[in-house]
Amino acid sequence: MCVANELGIHAVGVEISCFNAMLSNAKIRKYNNVKLKKYIDKLTKLLETKQGRVLEFEKQLNEALSDFNQAHFPSKSFKRKVTLGQIDEKAYSAAKEKEFLIIYERLIKNFKIKLHTKTAAKTQIKTQGNFFEKWYIDSIKDEILLLKKQIEKAPKDLQDILMIILSRTARSCRATTHSDLATLKKPMLESYYCRKHGRICKPLFSILKWWKSYANDTLKRLQEFQTLRSEAFSLCLNADSKNVDIVGEISKHNATFTKLLKQQKIAGIFSSPPYVGLIDYHEQHAYAYDIFALQRKDERLEGSKMGRVRQHKRNIFKI
Repeated sequence: MCVANELGIHAVGVEISCFNAMLSNAKIRKYNNVKLKKYIDKLTKLLETKQGRVLEFEKQLNEALSDFNQAHFPSKSFKRKVTLGQIDEKAYSAAKEKEFLIIYERLIKNFKIKLHTKTAAKTQIKTQGNFFEKWYIDSIKDEILLLKKQIEKAPKDLQDILMIILSRTARSCRATTHSDLATLKKPMLESYYCRKHGRICKPLFSILKWWKSYANDTLKRLQEFQTLRSEAFSLCLNADSKNVDIVGEISKHNATFTKLLKQQKIAGIFSSPPYVGLIDYHEQHAYAYDIFALQRKDERLEGSKMGRVRQHKRNIFKI
């Protein structure tokens, strides 16, 4: 819809996933960027004030990790020796993984850091499944819930985009290895040798870094789109394209757009499927559905249980 808007084309999207619909509408909406940045800064400051011992713990852990990796996994020479067969990567990394684990566990004990992934304060959040409970360390859960609570108090016109920023953050803060971001085999609660980066890595204990990164990135993208957007109407409906009443649904949101739809014909329809690969979009965004208690419609999707194709989405452009 963003591209259609840039081209001055009116667009209606039909999306069965409420999260994807929310994402589409949040991207296309007009914002007071000064107001949005001010609220983001408020949330960031709140996060920083709640860091407590986690901040000092991560500082010491990162310093120890940096020193250890520089000593045992110098980026250029280590990879070169592995390539030349001078180092047995599997045996060497396993030994060093155990060596650093001693340092890691000592710091965990000294700072009394909780590593559970199924003990979130359930009085603060009601989830539809166990994804949030399973894939986030306690300190990460606490920060996500803190921001979620504040976002619910934010001005209505900012809530969706703030939810999107928090969702992007949550996706990057799951307790998994860097090479397991898509498949999610098992929660990673300790330091480990990362084949992707060729060094010892660790799980995350705070969302602050990623929150700042995604907040700044979102503000930048919104500002760039603001210079490209037209006055064309754009709206994504959370509905099933097989039986959606487009005009009726649009009339609930925009009377002018409704009148335009009645007067003119739809000029083109773009449909996402079929895909070569099967994608379960609800499960792909399970963290967002859990955190924000969004309604899933898995039964409305067609395809195998292992991976469903998003069958009922249409992007309908009107000239």
